Parts: sequence; C-alpha cells; structure tokens
Amino acid sequence: MTITLAAWCIPLGLTLTLFAWALLSPERGQWDFAPVFRLAGAVVGSLVAWLVWALCR
Repeated sequence: MTITLAAWCIPLGLTLTLFAWALLSPERGQWDFAPVFRLAGAVVGSLVAWLVWALCR
C-alpha cells in the first residue's frame, strides 16, 4: 500500500498543534504542575492520533 501525503498529514498536523499548544500556552495561576499536564495531554493526544491513523490504513 502506498502512503500518500494526505494519509499522514492529519495526525502530523494534530501532533504539531498539540505540542505547540502545550509548550506555548501562557502560564496562568500558581499551580506548578499545569505545564506537565498539558504536555502529558499532548503526548496522549498525539499517540491516539497516530494509533487511529495506523488502524485506518
């Protein structure tokens, strides 16, 4: 099966968007673990996106 550009652009775009959101979000409040949770959410979201891509191809 040939992988076309559109097949992997969606999970890649989602991955880049999630990590940009996690790393570039402004700090709010005094809770020190918020960036860790945002980064963990970005990792989980990225893995889910790539899992769906792998299962659908």
